[in-house]
Amino acid sequence: MLLFTNTFKNGLKRFIKLDNINEIVSTTLSVLITTLPITIFTFGSTSLVSLISNVLILPLIPIITVFGLYSILISSLGINLLNKLIFRILDFLLKFTVNIINFLGKQSFASTESTTLGICLLSIIILIYMYFKYKELKPT
Repeated sequence: MLLFTNTFKNGLKRFIKLDNINEIVSTTLSVLITTLPITIFTFGSTSLVSLISNVLILPLIPIITVFGLYSILISSLGINLLNKLIFRILDFLLKFTVNIINFLGKQSFASTESTTLGICLLSIIILIYMYFKYKELKPT
């Protein structure tokens, strides 16, 4: 996975100006290349919304993690008022995340049972990677 991420990141810089979004998209594409064959073989289906869901959800994960750790620390200190506030923020973030997942997962285009379409998706991602790698190695 790490092998692919930097190439995607460098290739996508022209299209995606925000570094955080570029990082998420690059990592997601790298993960798809490495896991899509196993996913297709094991489950016989492919998620078509994983890129969208990752862009929406992944920025929240560190925030959720930090608030979760703070809530554990504060609850052990017995500061109830602050703990309630942190739990409300955590509750909102987690419900928001679940709602995004449920909304995207219910879309008719969210996944495909076709292994052929999954293999086509994998092929397209690999071709994009190869193009970026070619541009990266090509002397200017």
